[in-house]
Amino acid sequence: MKLIFDLGNGFGKLANQDGLTVVPSWVANVSDKTQAGNARVIEYIGGLSPHVRKGQMFAGGQDAATFLPQQSQRVGDYSDSSGKAKLGLQLLATMLTTQSQDIEELVISCPDLDIHAPNLRAAFIGSHEFRSVGQSYRLNISNVHVVNEGLGVAAYGLYTGQVKDSSGYIVVIDIGYQTAIMSAYTANGDEVTSLRYSSQHGASTLYQAVASDATLRQMLGRAPKISLIEQAFRDPARRYGKGSDAPQIDAICRRHHDAWIDGLFTPMYERLKDAADETSSIILAGGGSNLALPLLTVSKKFTQLDRPQDANALGLAMVSGVMQTGAIAA
Repeated sequence: MKLIFDLGNGFGKLANQDGLTVVPSWVANVSDKTQAGNARVIEYIGGLSPHVRKGQMFAGGQDAATFLPQQSQRVGDYSDSSGKAKLGLQLLATMLTTQSQDIEELVISCPDLDIHAPNLRAAFIGSHEFRSVGQSYRLNISNVHVVNEGLGVAAYGLYTGQVKDSSGYIVVIDIGYQTAIMSAYTANGDEVTSLRYSSQHGASTLYQAVASDATLRQMLGRAPKISLIEQAFRDPARRYGKGSDAPQIDAICRRHHDAWIDGLFTPMYERLKDAADETSSIILAGGGSNLALPLLTVSKKFTQLDRPQDANALGLAMVSGVMQTGAIAA
């Protein structure tokens, strides 16, 4: 079996022959099952993991965020994308069924192969035994193939015909929860390494800026919650919280949003400007791409994919033959 695991800072995406599974990238350690509510608790019985100890119990995904909010950590909470290795195996176990599986190849993407690939391989490869809902099972991972983030996005755009012009460089701007990564590829999938740019200027930078706003803090009379700020950016009315009396924070969001766009795109433009004539398409993707839609007015070369958050996983699944293009399009 081959699995595609797009281990995002905000959401994990798992693609196999059965389709695509998406869960929030939360993991919570559990010391007492009776305090875990209705969360599915998994115990690591043993294996080669350098980050999960024998006997450690945890919950992942939405269960961790809902039932164990005080203990929960998001993959994106770790600096320099190190959370991918530290929490990745727990999140993978959360997303799979309680059946033993032989995974011949696990394909994972990361921002920088030189920095992250060795740690990701060590975090996953080998045999791992778990117990959940009274059943023990093993994940035997024979090989871990690590690829650059952005490759799957370019492939998805090409395979689905959303990239209209592939005569030149295809530039991908992948905006995640913690990172913003620009990469460029030829139509054959070869990376133009001189155009790669990675920063910690993802969506969380914007949310943190709004959370630190003195006007908002004065309005609320308390420290804002990041989760409710995220929700406000998804709400056309820009309301902070639930209910008809929830305050509108549109002016505050707009002020910080404009500054965030400048901070996001200015260094990318500097990297791209000498290759502008050789670039035919620029793709916006990632869970934070909706926040960057004003960039679509900069040039006709820009486009946002129809499934921006899933595109990397789906594209890698197409390239590897795990999923067929027709099935994805349907």
